[in-house]
Amino acid sequence: MRTILKWGLVSAGVIIGGLVIFAFSRTWNKTEIEFLIHINEELVQQSVFGESPTFAIWLEDPDNGQTYTAYATRRVATGDWEGKADVPVALPLWSEINRSEKNNRSSDAGMAGDELITTRATPLPGYFKTRVRVKPGSKWIIWIEYNLSGDFNEAFPEFNPETNTEDEYSTGQPAMVYKAEIEVLKDRVVVPEIAGMCVFDQENKVLVEPLHGITTASEVLDEISIAVYLKLIDIDDVMRLIESRPLETTLVVTGRSADERVIEAADLVTEMKEIKHPFQKGIKSQKGIDY
Repeated sequence: MRTILKWGLVSAGVIIGGLVIFAFSRTWNKTEIEFLIHINEELVQQSVFGESPTFAIWLEDPDNGQTYTAYATRRVATGDWEGKADVPVALPLWSEINRSEKNNRSSDAGMAGDELITTRATPLPGYFKTRVRVKPGSKWIIWIEYNLSGDFNEAFPEFNPETNTEDEYSTGQPAMVYKAEIEVLKDRVVVPEIAGMCVFDQENKVLVEPLHGITTASEVLDEISIAVYLKLIDIDDVMRLIESRPLETTLVVTGRSADERVIEAADLVTEMKEIKHPFQKGIKSQKGIDY
């Protein structure tokens, strides 16, 4: 019986060890850039529609100018404007970038990473986070463009009596553009700066100009940070490891910036404060774990 148990434990260890090695080999020498953005709820509520801004994030290779969209809110990414054919003034700069990327879809997107453009419903006010995989040591120019519809002011009114014109798309203040440069090194963090606002010239070409007539638009995203994270193990492999472990096995995972799926699967999650605890499920403290 002891021999069977011994070989059973050895086999389980080999399987688990193999999964870890496989996961590590798949993600060796890969990193991610994380974007942490805070959407100002007060300014969103002050706008006519009270809806979060639409925005896009893209990376530009400084050597050849090639761009790779990392994230775009679903409405602008799909062109679904609730009955409107198109809203070209929403994110005019990214719209041009997106058209160019579609024309070059056959190009090698692997320069940036394996998992580019992510689209989701526009996030609610508060903190929002997304990541994109990149190659270690690579250098990028990062662009973030956003627009809060209906944030009218004196310079950008809903109706201009002097010209007798109406803001056709209820854009309000123009789209804001942030820019940052980053080298993908471990624990590198940068804070982007406003590059300007997007306007159209007389030939309908997009220009990024210094801010003028802006009152609140530049504060809609009131916190933006861009950080590099070393990515050692793919989250799908981590989840397979968690789900395939023997029921009698307690698995302890440590580190920072835990993925939401790992947090959801765990019985106990801490980050210098209690987030979840098995006590909440009526599970009593276990010898060797809690004491």
